[in-house]
Amino acid sequence: SCKMLSEGRESTSNSYMNTRLSLKRFLGDKDIPLSDINHNMIENYSEWLKETGVADSTRSFYLRTLRSGINYAVKEGLAESTKDLFCNVNTKVRFDSIDNASAYLSRETILKIARLDLSDSAKLDLARDMFMFGFYCRGMELTDIINLRTENLRDNELTYRRRGIGKEITLRLDPQAMAILEKYESRRLDFLFPLKSSTLMKRDKALKYQVMTWLDAVGKKVDLGSLMFNMNISTWN
Repeated sequence: SCKMLSEGRESTSNSYMNTRLSLKRFLGDKDIPLSDINHNMIENYSEWLKETGVADSTRSFYLRTLRSGINYAVKEGLAESTKDLFCNVNTKVRFDSIDNASAYLSRETILKIARLDLSDSAKLDLARDMFMFGFYCRGMELTDIINLRTENLRDNELTYRRRGIGKEITLRLDPQAMAILEKYESRRLDFLFPLKSSTLMKRDKALKYQVMTWLDAVGKKVDLGSLMFNMNISTWN
């Protein structure tokens, strides 16, 4: 995933990181060597996704992403042939897409996330606030939020350059978005959200994965099979 980020392939990197989070839940928060991945494990993972209420399109997305990752490992000489690993396992969905329906959150779920009492975990509280801030900003990618600097904000007007396309966006923030920023005003330095890092590059890599992990834990508290950051965008749209 870090290599994908360094090459500017953030969409693919996000797919790998989201699938890794799902696999870790399936494996009881453990990592296993590539040599231990076999057809039986793939089938069990597919059934586990179904039993835990993951939508068919999302389940296929995870499996297709896993297959792509394993194929990449084979290409790099990190694993042996994956022939027959995915035999009879449904992967009928495009690698780079999830159904909008499976990524869409209801109004009730959004309210549950916004109202969660996360005072016992500063990390989960921060991840939830960043997710909700993205939603209040008409949908915003995690990388853009992580890299928002204090100079991007003037009174209640936010101006930033969208990652990838470089388009400049200017938004007048509503009271909910401003309340989130004001919550962290005393803790921030150069960036609007207080994520510690020594370099901007580290913010784009290690911190991105950390926030996604924390957000996934937030999702569990509202009984979601998976809560991914891009859902703030699809739900707003």
